[in-house]
Amino acid sequence: MRLPKSILYNRTILSIMLLTGLVSLFVGCSKNDDGSSIVLRIGSGNVMGLFNPTATVLTKIINTDISRNEVIAEDVTTEGSGDNINRLLNGKLNCALSDDIPAVMAFQGDEQYKNVKNHNKLRSLSSFFCDSIIFVVNANSGIESFADIKGKKIAIADKGTAAIGDVCEYMLSFYNIKNNEFTRLSYDLSKSVEELEHGRLDGFLYVTALPNPYLIGLSHSKKIKYEFIQFHKELLQMLKDKFPSLTYIKIPSDGVYAKTANQTEITTLGCRVLLITTTDMKDDIAYYLTKEICKYFPAYESVYQLYKEVTPESMAKNLTIPVHQGAYRYYEEAGLAKFIPENLKPKSIKQ
Repeated sequence: MRLPKSILYNRTILSIMLLTGLVSLFVGCSKNDDGSSIVLRIGSGNVMGLFNPTATVLTKIINTDISRNEVIAEDVTTEGSGDNINRLLNGKLNCALSDDIPAVMAFQGDEQYKNVKNHNKLRSLSSFFCDSIIFVVNANSGIESFADIKGKKIAIADKGTAAIGDVCEYMLSFYNIKNNEFTRLSYDLSKSVEELEHGRLDGFLYVTALPNPYLIGLSHSKKIKYEFIQFHKELLQMLKDKFPSLTYIKIPSDGVYAKTANQTEITTLGCRVLLITTTDMKDDIAYYLTKEICKYFPAYESVYQLYKEVTPESMAKNLTIPVHQGAYRYYEEAGLAKFIPENLKPKSIKQ
């Protein structure tokens, strides 16, 4: 059964289409030495997630500014954070969106990135909104805590493919749950929602921007009622200690989620979405991109409610991996460098 489309989502997509329009890719652009246009490929994400329309907005900003005439941009649909990081390090993308958890892990060479060549070349350009960590279950599943997943069918992304796949390993360890003690299914959000509605899944752990159209649609299902599960305070604190950049977020029980089984608001954690690149990007390009994005992204706050929290100050303040030298030049010029954590400033700039 196909879930009803969310009016909110339709409005969001319509707004993005109206704002972004048709991108004029080849007007007034300078050329490479061989005469070809300079094209920046921006990695986005799943077409039904917020990464995708955000990359479209960034592309629009870059391609419609008539004052610089240096580069053009195209957004590339990908599988999200993990895929974007790998493509960046392989030179297949010039910059990309990523949740900060995998970005930090990759830069530090942790876990699956331990043997990845040049992992420390990653740099940040800007910071945006927060994605939320959610645990959604069938209200009749008997699950009252993440500790109750033993013997259940739970959808969780594989380690190394998305932020939640990495976070989950620490959650399982916290409760001493082995992977063979529950059925772990690597579904994307649309598949997870479909399987949950049809009774073939007990719950799913995911990282996504809220409100999410799939979840709004599921709240209108005639087959099941779902609920967000509250994480224990001790678990949240453990994750916050492990990943300091995580931010506490509230999911209300009213409004768009009034039809769920939740009677009170839920406290969870959110990971910041970054625009990242590598040291291969020229300083002048990084400077220009950061300048244009900081100047014009706030104009899109009406497109999606999470965009309202994004300001030039937050774009600098919430960076979590070292800032690109060229991007830092803009932040310094704009009086925003004071918000960047000292340990993330270019080495030649640190006081």
